[in-house]
Amino acid sequence: MLTQSDDYHHVIQALQNGAAGYVLKSSELDDIERTIMAVHQGGLVIDPSLSRVVLSSLLPGNNPSEKALLSPREIEVLSAFADGLTKKEAATKLDISYHTVDQFTRRILEKLAVPSAGAAIATAVRKGLI
Repeated sequence: MLTQSDDYHHVIQALQNGAAGYVLKSSELDDIERTIMAVHQGGLVIDPSLSRVVLSSLLPGNNPSEKALLSPREIEVLSAFADGLTKKEAATKLDISYHTVDQFTRRILEKLAVPSAGAAIATAVRKGLI
C-alpha cells in the first residue's frame, strides 16, 4: 500500500486486510522501489517511521502508545482547536482545505469516541496527546 496516511490504525487495518507492504508517499523513491521489490519477493514491509508502534503492539502485553491514537496531523488540527481556532482558521494556519480539516475532525471524534471538538480537546489533554 502506497499512501500518505501515517495513522497507526490505517496501518493495522491495511495489514489485517492483506497488505504485504505499507509505505508512505513521502518516502524516497529508492525506498518505495525497495518496498515493492521486497513485497514482490514475498516480504512484509512497513515504513520505518511506523514500524516501532506497529511491532510493539504485536508483542504480548503491549499496547500501542496513546500518542499513536491520533496521527501527527490530527494532533495539529486538534491543537489548533485547543488554541481557539475555528475550522476555517485552522485550515488557513495548517495550509490545508476546510474540507480536509472537517475530515480530520470527524476522524478525531471517532477515534476518541467523543461527541464534540470540546470533548475531544478535554480527552486529548487528559491523555497527554496535546
